Amino acid sequence: MSASHRSTVSLSDADIRGRLTPAQTIAVVREAVVGAHRGTFTAPPRVFEGDPGFGPVQSVGATSAWYGYVSSDSGSPSTSDSVVVLHDRESGEVRGMAVGSELARLCEAAVLGLAAELLAAPDAAVLAVIGDGRSVTDAIRAVAAVRPLDQVRISASLPGRTDNADLDADLGPDDAHLAASFAVPITRASSVAEAVAGASIVVLLRGTAEGLDPALLSRGCTVLVVGDPARSGEDFPADLVASVEVLVTDSPAQLAAYDGPRAPTAVLDSVVSLGSIADGTPARRRPTDRVGFLSVGLPAAEILLLDRLISS
Repeated sequence: MSASHRSTVSLSDADIRGRLTPAQTIAVVREAVVGAHRGTFTAPPRVFEGDPGFGPVQSVGATSAWYGYVSSDSGSPSTSDSVVVLHDRESGEVRGMAVGSELARLCEAAVLGLAAELLAAPDAAVLAVIGDGRSVTDAIRAVAAVRPLDQVRISASLPGRTDNADLDADLGPDDAHLAASFAVPITRASSVAEAVAGASIVVLLRGTAEGLDPALLSRGCTVLVVGDPARSGEDFPADLVASVEVLVTDSPAQLAAYDGPRAPTAVLDSVVSLGSIADGTPARRRPTDRVGFLSVGLPAAEILLLDRLISS
């Protein structure tokens, strides 16, 4: 096709927002992790320019039908602008592109929902979310899309913050409708320990796993840790990793590529891919097993999501 006849779809965050339900986004992420496991979706580790955490980071991805790349800032890809570009495999034509943070945000939440669906115990119904800002509401929506919840507990865990006084402001206007939209009791715990006690699903958002006492985690619970793609495994403390019987990640290749001093290299051989579990591998050996999920962000999943958006 000549350049004059190209029909490239360009999407902004405003164009993307609201187009997909959490369940639809989770279905796309399921396709991505299963494809990566089977080898039908190529998603090698990210490439950083210079030290991780500073400057740009590139991801590439490909299937038999398309290829593409994601260029983002390594500081916070789910809040800062990224450029996602999708090429047709046969012609090389740019089929679509997206500029903004919405695709990364959707993927980050969706992988939590998928992990909760696949890894949590069948009767898991109490969710604890440790963190701040809109990622809290994103996590609750994602888990609630796949699990009937009886209770949700929220606690902040940020440097210099000793209580939840500022959490209402962080969550923004969405929080006012959160409980009503889910019809689930949402409790502001006075501490992380209170939030986590007895919870069957624990979500530790970026930067909150450090300092958590693993002894607080109940037998049989599932703990979902959202890592910072630029922190070389620092969001996965060794004592937390050692406290679980089953360890899962969305991208073993990305986890293995981390070279930070605190990356859990000693347990890489035992890590199970989320894609293999989505493809039928049992998640647990015993009901009392604690399952840990290390979310490193499957590289290039945003490209698959962009493909589904412009194909719909």
